[in-house]
Amino acid sequence: RALLRIADENAARVVALLLRHSGFTVERVSSASELATGANRLGVTLVIVATPGGADPIAALSDFVPGANRGYALIALIAGDSSGATAAGVDRVISVPFDPSTLMNDILETVDARR
Repeated sequence: RALLRIADENAARVVALLLRHSGFTVERVSSASELATGANRLGVTLVIVATPGGADPIAALSDFVPGANRGYALIALIAGDSSGATAAGVDRVISVPFDPSTLMNDILETVDARR
C-alpha cells in the first residue's frame, strides 16, 4: 500500500497510475494528520509527499514525524533545495519535474532498501 500526499492533481494522478501499474494499492490523503494515521497501518510500505509549485515538502509533512523504525519508505518530490527533507527523515528525494520512465525505478529501489 502506498499513501500519497501530493497537492498537484496532475502529478498525483501520474504517480498513482505508475504505482498501480507496479502493483501498489494507492490511497491519497489530504492532511498531515491523515498521513500520520495512515502511515502507521499494517501493509503501508511507501509514503510520498509533495507540495504545490514544488515548495519544500517539509510543509507537507508539518506535524507528521516519521519514526526511525518504520516499515515504510518516505519519498519527497521536490523542486529546488532539498536539504531540509533529509533532516526531516525523508529516505529519498526525487526532483520535480520527475521523469515518469525512471520514477518507478527510484521508488522501488527506495522501498527495497527499507526492507
